[in-house]
Order: sequence, then structure tokens, then C-alpha cells
Amino acid sequence: MNHPNTHLRWIGIPPGLRDELGAEAARRDTLERQVLDALTASGYTRIATPVLEYYDLFIHAGLPLPQEAMLKLEDRSGRLCVMRPDSTIPAARVAATKLRGDPMPLKLCYAQPVFRVQSDGGPSSAGRVEKYSQAGIETIGSAENTGSADADAEILRLLLDTLYGLGLTTLHVEIGHAGLIRTLTGTLGLGPGGDAELLAAFERRNFARMRDILALAPNRREADTLERLSMLSGIRDCGEAMALIDHPEAREMLAGLNALSVRFRDESITLDGSMVSRMDYYTGLIFRVYTPGAARSVAVGGRYDRLMERFGIHAPAIGFVLDLDAIAELEESP
Repeated sequence: MNHPNTHLRWIGIPPGLRDELGAEAARRDTLERQVLDALTASGYTRIATPVLEYYDLFIHAGLPLPQEAMLKLEDRSGRLCVMRPDSTIPAARVAATKLRGDPMPLKLCYAQPVFRVQSDGGPSSAGRVEKYSQAGIETIGSAENTGSADADAEILRLLLDTLYGLGLTTLHVEIGHAGLIRTLTGTLGLGPGGDAELLAAFERRNFARMRDILALAPNRREADTLERLSMLSGIRDCGEAMALIDHPEAREMLAGLNALSVRFRDESITLDGSMVSRMDYYTGLIFRVYTPGAARSVAVGGRYDRLMERFGIHAPAIGFVLDLDAIAELEESP
């Protein structure tokens, strides 16, 4: 005998996506409004970008995430589009077009989902579309048109205050520098394929694979530096890390992180020397925020000082996104 709902299988939804009903949908809406109210009260202007963007936009921006991670489709003219995989690049597009010529800094906020295709994680999840509900900000440019430690501290303070305002009382921040791993990786002599594989190992925190790749590197000095960096985690004083690293550029980056961390002595903030972001546009500070009970970070962000140059504007920039799904799941857990 057939199950009575067998004939309804065709009206299911793709794996990785979900419906939200009743109280759950209402809680998500309330959370989104709380975040946007906090951000607009801090001087940010809300924007909303289309769920579909031209694939060329992301090519022009340097393809900051793997092309296989984007859900592609064609419009009626045959032009390739993607379902929004990221909100920073569409915000950069808005800044470079509709807001071009407006006084800096541009302070933009949004609450909208992004869509990505899983390209790793095993056969059961590869190719699955994932939807992530996010809210975030982008600060583009400054009065002096230069990035600064003050701006980094201001954005990190806003992020923490926003999360505290949502009732998350215990937060831990991990900070890193986008250039630490990427700069040194390019000096190893592994070639483009080896560099990409090593960065992927760092991103996935697969340290066994990372050490296997480093063992093949012709440049042993930089390979040793990278291996030391991979072991630097949970350190409050970045000065301790600097003592272990014999590389001028890496030491300078660590010094900048140390200067930032001392501004947050009352917060739980530590260095992760192996931090790598999947988004290639980051150039400086990168960070993740965790809270007890969450299965993953509740917020991420960082500085991207060269992205706007691809749109014909010289302007440093920094931003963050909150993972609304991860935060809502905390509220829904017993």
C-alpha cells in the first residue's frame, strides 16, 4: 500500500532550504527589526539589493569566492546571473553607482539572505544550496580616505554592542589578519594550485593536511613561519606571537592586531594566527564572534581596503555580518 503522501513528494523544497512558519517566522522578523533598529540608530542607512545579480559583477570584483559556490541561472537574454552569494559586493556596486559622489564615509546596513552552493563537506552535501539570513553593515571611505585602527575599533565596538543588545551576554572574539596567511603562502614556491590547496586547508582548519602541504614547500623559512602561525590560537597578547615570528611583514600585522586588542581589555578577545576568510576581498583585520550554545560563529567581518578600487573609487572599507539563523536558533533552543 502506498503512503498517502507519496503523490506529494514533487512539491517538496530543495535540500538545504526550509520553510518558516508561525512563531518561528515572527521571531526571525523581530530579530531582524531589532538589528536594523540598532544599526540605523548608529547612523547607518538601510539598503536592499536584488536577490539576483549579474555574474559579471563578481568577476569584476575579483571573484572573491569560488565560482562553484554560486548558484547560477540565465536571464531571458541569456546573460548569466547568480543568486546573491554575498552582500558586500552588491553594497559596493550601490556605492559606486547610485551613491557615487556622496560624502564619505558611506554607512550602509542591510538585512537579507545570501545563497551559496556547498562545494565540500562530502557527497551527501556537495551541490546543496544553502540559504543564510544575514544582517550587516558596510562603512566605505572616511573623511581622510584612509583606513585606521580607530575605525577598526569603532566597528568592532558597534558589533559587540549590537550583539549585547540582542541579549547575548557572553561573547568571545577571535581576531586575525587577512594578509598573514595569504602573503606568506605566495612565497612558498608551491605554485597557484598548491597555494589554493593550502589556503583551503587553513580555511577548513584541516591542520594535518596543511602540514602535509607545507612539507612540500621549497621555501622552508616561510613554511616554518606559517606552521608557527597555525599554532597561535587563544593568545590574548599578540606580543607573545610576535616573539615567535621572524618575518618583518608578519610582525607588523601582528603589532596592529595587538594595538586593537588592548582597546578591548574588558572583552574576551584572542588572536587566531591561522584565520583565513573564504572571501578574498579582505585585506586587513578579520574577526569572528562566538557565544556559548551556538553551533558556529554568530558574526564575522573585516577590512577590505582595495575592493572599491575595482569600481573606480579609492576608499578603504570595513564591515560585518550577523548570522541571524545562528542567533535565532539560540532563542529557539530549550
